[in-house]
Formats: sequence, structure tokens, C-alpha cells
Amino acid sequence: MNTFEPANSDETYDPQAVIDKWLGVWDELGTFAADRRTDELDRPRRCVVSMFSYPSGDLHMGHGEVFSISDAMARFSRMRGYDTLFPVGWDSFGLPAENAALERGLDPREWTYANIETQADSFRRLGVSFD
Repeated sequence: MNTFEPANSDETYDPQAVIDKWLGVWDELGTFAADRRTDELDRPRRCVVSMFSYPSGDLHMGHGEVFSISDAMARFSRMRGYDTLFPVGWDSFGLPAENAALERGLDPREWTYANIETQADSFRRLGVSFD
């Protein structure tokens, strides 16, 4: 038997089910949350900051490249015992988002907020460990 085949040939891999399972577990456990207590922590703090993407559309490969590198840095920091804040944000005050909306005849504010929501969901589904 090929070791890369399922033990039961009727088994199938459902990536959507796997994603949904682990997103739920991570949310429930607060896996990527930094400690927000104001008193002294028993471990040192770190902050990993990446770029803020323009919300002029959904994510593209450039986002995947940049954020996977900073995600690896944040995860490594957590594994080394640091209380790690890895924030996400959007550069929504620039012209790219506004111009993209205007080219489509849409309200820039509505377009920007809709794209922020779309990108946030895409980051979440990719498993990027933002707090």
C-alpha cells in the first residue's frame, strides 16, 4: 500500500472541515492572544509588526509572502516563551483604496470597510496568528 493513500480508499480529505475545526479551537483557546494584564508578567514581551496592507481588494501572493514570514517570527517568539503581540492593521488612508472604489463607481468608505472585512477573514482562514 502506498503510504500517501488513505487507509480506507473511501476516505477523503475535506480541507474546509479541517480549517473550520482548527479556527474554532484557536478562537476558543485564545491561542494567539497576547496577555493584556497591566500587572507584571512572568515572561518577557515581544511585538512583531508587519506591513499594513491597502484594503483596495482581497489578499494576493505578496501578502501571503510578507505575512507568512512575520507569522513565523511571531510563532517562534511564542515558542521561545515570549508574550507576543502580533497586531494586524490596514493602511486605509491612502489613495489605492479610494481610487479602486472610484474606478468601480463605489463609495470609498463602504468599499474600504468591505475589503477590510474580506481581508481579515482571509487572514483568519490562512491561519495567520494575529492577535
